[in-house]
Amino acid sequence: MPTSKEKRRRLAVFADKANYVDPPEPVTLGDVLYSPPNLDDSRKMCQNCIHWLRSGAQCELMLSDVVVPPDAICGYHVFGTPRPVGHSEYYAREGFLAIDPALSGFEQVSGGTSCDRCKFYSSARSANFGKCSAVIDDEGASALVADKGCCARWRDRDGG
Repeated sequence: MPTSKEKRRRLAVFADKANYVDPPEPVTLGDVLYSPPNLDDSRKMCQNCIHWLRSGAQCELMLSDVVVPPDAICGYHVFGTPRPVGHSEYYAREGFLAIDPALSGFEQVSGGTSCDRCKFYSSARSANFGKCSAVIDDEGASALVADKGCCARWRDRDGG
């Protein structure tokens, strides 16, 4: 059983795509921060995240000089209606630190991310679900995932 320190190290590896190394041990959906489909079945992207500030192409969790296009994505995505203004002053007052885009998995992905656009996904016989070769289920087989879900191991199917 991995220690909490080992789990944090693995999470850092998943988030840092430039230095990404596949872990040798099998991983579960919980290890890769699997997120089920958005309530409206859209793909995950900043324009449908509560942290995105639609007024200035910014994210309230990042420093204000980071430009955040509507079709960018990061590991802090929370589905919902983007805010008209942020809570940066509140976060600063409460001692929250701005997230580092390089460590958050931040990247621009035209059309957003979802399992069905990932190189590890293969469609299954049931509608809206498929198998993921990057994670395992409780029996050690490729995990069943929703086509519009997504996780930190997402890699562009087309290699982009």
